[in-house]
Amino acid sequence: MYNKDSFFRGLFSDYDKNFIYLLYKSNTKRAIILSLILFLMQISYLLGFRDDKLYMTIIVFAVFILLNILILVVFNYKSRSYSSGIYIGYLFLYIFLIVLQSLYFSIKLQEKYTTFIPLMITLALVFSLVNLLPLHTIFIDLVSMFVFMLYLSNSESLMALSVIDSYTFIMYSLIMMFISFNLIIAKLKSYTTKKIFRDRSFILSQMSIKDSLTGLYNHKYGLERLEEEISRRNRTNTELALLLFDVDDFKGINDSFGHKVGDKVLKYIGYVLKSGIRKTDIAIRYGGDEFMIIFPYSKVESVILVCEKVMDKISDYELPNGDKVTISGGLVQHDVEKVDEFFNEADKYMYKSKKIGKNRISFDHGSVSEFRRLDYK
Repeated sequence: MYNKDSFFRGLFSDYDKNFIYLLYKSNTKRAIILSLILFLMQISYLLGFRDDKLYMTIIVFAVFILLNILILVVFNYKSRSYSSGIYIGYLFLYIFLIVLQSLYFSIKLQEKYTTFIPLMITLALVFSLVNLLPLHTIFIDLVSMFVFMLYLSNSESLMALSVIDSYTFIMYSLIMMFISFNLIIAKLKSYTTKKIFRDRSFILSQMSIKDSLTGLYNHKYGLERLEEEISRRNRTNTELALLLFDVDDFKGINDSFGHKVGDKVLKYIGYVLKSGIRKTDIAIRYGGDEFMIIFPYSKVESVILVCEKVMDKISDYELPNGDKVTISGGLVQHDVEKVDEFFNEADKYMYKSKKIGKNRISFDHGSVSEFRRLDYK
C-alpha cells in the first residue's frame, strides 16, 4: 500500500551509513553493467553514423565510458570505501555526464531524425539500474529537462518535434524519476526490515546467554566459555586464569535491608565487572551472589591488577547503614584438563578467603587483601 509519509521520509532521510555502503556497493556493479550497455550502444551508433559529423563525438564518449568501466572494476575489487563522500560524488558526476552526453547527442540528432530516443533510453537505464540518492536523481532529471526545454525554446531546427512529443518526453522523465525513488525506498524498507530482524535475533540470542539482572553472561554460557578456554589453553599452551568470588554476608544484606537492596548490589557488581575488566576478559554471574571472571592469555601478575581494581570499585558501594560492600574470592592459574578441576580449585581458594577474614582474594601465591597488597607465603 502506498504511503505518502514513508515516501517523503525515504527521499530525505538521513540514511544509515551501512545502508549507504550496501547501496553504493551494489551501485558499483550496476554502474559497470550500465556502462557496458552504453558502450555497446556507442558501437552501434558508430556503425550507423560512420560519415556523420557526430562520428568523433561518439568515439570520444565511447572512450570515456571505457575508461570509467576500468575505474569501476578496479574500485569494485580493490576498494571498500563505498560510503565515502568522494566515491558517491564520483559516481554521481559520472552518471550526470552520461545523461548530459545523451542529451547532447539527442539534440544533435534533431537536425535529421527529430527524436530523443537515445536520451530516453539512457534515462531508463540510469534510473532503473543505478539507485542514486534521491536528491542526486532529482538534480540529474531536472537539469536534463531544463536543458531540453531551453534548447526547445531557442532552436528553429526543432519545428518537426511536435508539442505532444515534447510533453511526452517531460512526462517520461518524471515517471523515470518516480520509479527511481520507489526503487530506493523499496531497498530502504528491505534493509530496515532485515536490520530489525537481525537486531531482534541478536537480542534473543543475548537473552539466552545473558543474566537479566546484571547483564553479565549466565551460568550455562559461562561454563561453556570456560570449557572452550581450557581446551584452547591445552592446545596452544598459553596462560589462563580464573577468578571466583561472592559477596561477603550477602544473606545478611538481604535480611537487613531487603531483596531490593540486594538486587541493587548485584547490579552494581555487574556494572563494575562490565566497565572494569579488559575486553579479552569474560565476566559471568555464576549464580546467586557468586561471580566468575575468565582471564584468557593472562599471567597472574596482570590479573592481580584487574582484581585489585574490581575490589576497589565494589567497596565504593555503601549500604544504607554506611557499611561497605566487600567480596571474597579465589584466583587460580593451573594446568588442568577439565572444567570441574579448574572451578573446584578456585572454589577452594574462595573459601580460604572466607576463613581467614573475608574481603580478600586468595591464590596459590598469597592473597589480595583489602589494602590491595600481596602477601606471599
